[in-house]
Amino acid sequence: MQLIALQNKMKENDGSALIEVMVALVVLLIVLMGLYQAAALSIDSNMRNLLRDEAVRIASDEMNTYRSAPFDGLAVGIIPQQTINRNIRNVAALPFYVNTTISALDANSKQINMTVMWGWKDRTIAGGNPYTFNTMTVVKR
Repeated sequence: MQLIALQNKMKENDGSALIEVMVALVVLLIVLMGLYQAAALSIDSNMRNLLRDEAVRIASDEMNTYRSAPFDGLAVGIIPQQTINRNIRNVAALPFYVNTTISALDANSKQINMTVMWGWKDRTIAGGNPYTFNTMTVVKR
């Protein structure tokens, strides 16, 4: 009788529990890989938004400088490119390039066009495909 009970017990230990654990681990691994990808995508999107916000802040500061300047002090033409470095998160001295053009609309008003460019990951200035922010204002006498 004991021999039959021992044989039945041995039949139950065929390794199915080990296979179930392995399948559960594979499913858990797939779920965790998806969560990791979602976190990485979220961090990258957040950084792009921070860089865009910084470009808007730079453009606003520069525009305020031009708006507060005397009207006759605004020379018509292309202003030399300006490089502004900012520290954002763990990226030290990230360059933002500001291109400004001033044109005369008439004797009493001038238009200021400004483009702020910056690179991040695969979109670089050198690659010819930077991120850009454009703004424009009109200054009157």
